[in-house]
Amino acid sequence: RASGSATVRASGSATVRAYDSATVEASGSAYICSWSVKECQLDEHAVCRIMESNTIKYVDQNIKFEKIENQ
Repeated sequence: RASGSATVRASGSATVRAYDSATVEASGSAYICSWSVKECQLDEHAVCRIMESNTIKYVDQNIKFEKIENQ
């Protein structure tokens, strides 16, 4: 969990929840969940979900998303 003006480097299969003006640098298959994002640097298979705009950011050209229907 990162908040305030913290800077976090996430790698491997880390999960980070970012708040306020936190900066996150992610690589490997790290997952970031942020309500608003100041700066997000992604590499490899890392994914960043921005809750405020319901947006997912990624750099991997081979990533696949599957929609699951609610039951």
